[in-house]
Amino acid sequence: AVVSTQSTGKVARFDRADPERPPFAETVAAYSQMVQDCREGLESGIVSRATNLLSSYFKQSWELASAPYSISSGCSAGFMELQQSLRRASDILAADLFVQVWSNVASAMLLCLETRVLYSGKFNKFGAAQLNLDITSFCSIFYDYCSSGHFSRINSKIRLLGEGRETLLLWRNEPQRLQEFLDEADVRLDAEEAKKIIGLRTDVA
Repeated sequence: AVVSTQSTGKVARFDRADPERPPFAETVAAYSQMVQDCREGLESGIVSRATNLLSSYFKQSWELASAPYSISSGCSAGFMELQQSLRRASDILAADLFVQVWSNVASAMLLCLETRVLYSGKFNKFGAAQLNLDITSFCSIFYDYCSSGHFSRINSKIRLLGEGRETLLLWRNEPQRLQEFLDEADVRLDAEEAKKIIGLRTDVA
């Protein structure tokens, strides 16, 4: 439609809305992007604070560990920070958004623990048992809002790392036995990855 404005003598044109484009599409897109940016910023802040508190834990020696009785002292502050941060987030976020944040933080922290603890260390049998205790405690923080499958790979790795020395030696020397175990057990690892995990044990490698 074309409308003449007498005061200015100019002609204003008001085209019909594009029927293929939803109304307020730009506003909706901008709002969605804002929510995503806020969510990612919140997740990054939670992970950053927790990993800073875990700095001493990342340097922990696992080769000379003794039999574990509780979680490592170096990880307790970081795990507590995670619990408190997620509790605060649950108070301010909508339920579905909070579940997404919770799941993404869990994934980021799992990757951090794998790269900076599991694959960066060497473990005696007690060190493997200590790591299992720590990872179990970590996973428990997230169980209420994450499925058990979320932690299946890390649990499989820790389980394999903690197997008895004689069993690990057998699997290292007889790959077919290892493959049979991987096929039959609820272990979501391929043979190459399993060999890498076995090689982290100081009494086997």
